[in-house]
Amino acid sequence: MRIVFFSVIIFTFNIIYANVTLAQSSKNLRTGEIIGQLRDCHGNGIGKAKITVQGENIKRKLKSKNNGEFRLVLPEGTYQITIEKYGFKRSIVQDVKVQTNLSAKINVEMEAGYASSDPNDGKQNLNPCPPSNKSMDVRRNSLPHKNIFCLTQSCV
Repeated sequence: MRIVFFSVIIFTFNIIYANVTLAQSSKNLRTGEIIGQLRDCHGNGIGKAKITVQGENIKRKLKSKNNGEFRLVLPEGTYQITIEKYGFKRSIVQDVKVQTNLSAKINVEMEAGYASSDPNDGKQNLNPCPPSNKSMDVRRNSLPHKNIFCLTQSCV
């Protein structure tokens, strides 16, 4: 009976010790996060863009939400973020610093076009961003069996 009692006490002690050690090691993790927003020249969120975050000995891939937002928890360090979406030029953000318990905020306005490795490189983009000195209104018009974009001052 004493052997069973001592075995239960030793087993309980080992479980408590393991939980305390695990809690201490998780406190020692030095992580922060990258929070980002991808937008086009009209301020619309760019969803489902491929995002690659690369740092020393780490590489993570994710996609932006439909509203263009993304979030990623990473170990403390310096990272490069590459953003790709068909119909937009590739965007690269260098030297993003992630610090323990802090959020690095990244806001990227993606430029319409094609990535240089795209076979369509050099072709005219059908929906370019307007020059900064003109304000153009973008509205979706519903026509039977078609969706078109109105890129003029006043849509009909």
